[in-house]
Amino acid sequence: MFCAVGTLLTDLKHMYARTFVADTDSLDLGRVSAVYREMRDEAITTLRSENVAPEAIDLVFAADMRYVGQFDEIEVALEFDGDLTPAALERLVADFEREHETLNGYSMPGEATELINVRLTAFGRTTKPALAEDPSAGPDPSAAHKGTREAFFSGSRIQVDVYDGLGLRRDNRIVGPAIIEQPTTTVVLIEGYTLTVDAQGTYVIEPAN
Repeated sequence: MFCAVGTLLTDLKHMYARTFVADTDSLDLGRVSAVYREMRDEAITTLRSENVAPEAIDLVFAADMRYVGQFDEIEVALEFDGDLTPAALERLVADFEREHETLNGYSMPGEATELINVRLTAFGRTTKPALAEDPSAGPDPSAAHKGTREAFFSGSRIQVDVYDGLGLRRDNRIVGPAIIEQPTTTVVLIEGYTLTVDAQGTYVIEPAN
């Protein structure tokens, strides 16, 4: 069930990567731009074949970078609009150094950097189906109350309220401790928490105020 709902609600996503090893000081902007355009065209063709409208396509470009001599790369977002400009490359290096500082606690401004991989993540925004909403039944859950049962909570044997999960309705509210039974599961609501049924029948459990 969850996979089916996810399929209906999620956007399409395709990820592309090409190895492109080069020092940023001597990077051939024309060559790397051509590789990015190739990935861009492939991504657009794929999404259009999946019936995604042009205006619903989002492209996120990035590059894997490192200081020369390092073994690990960092993925850094890249501004790209058909051609990689010197200014965009300068911002890429600066963003890499800031991210390196964040992740590793230091950076080395002025040290040689190199490009390792170029990347593109392509998103196709899909039309989301409207979810049906149940009518409100108010906070009182007594229509679903099955009785009480002796159970262990916090190491003590106490009487707790038991509810039929199939009988709960939107906006019903239960204060723990309580037990909610369904054919496929049992929900144990501990003391200090409340359970509220939302518009789609989902249980929302939160700390009590």
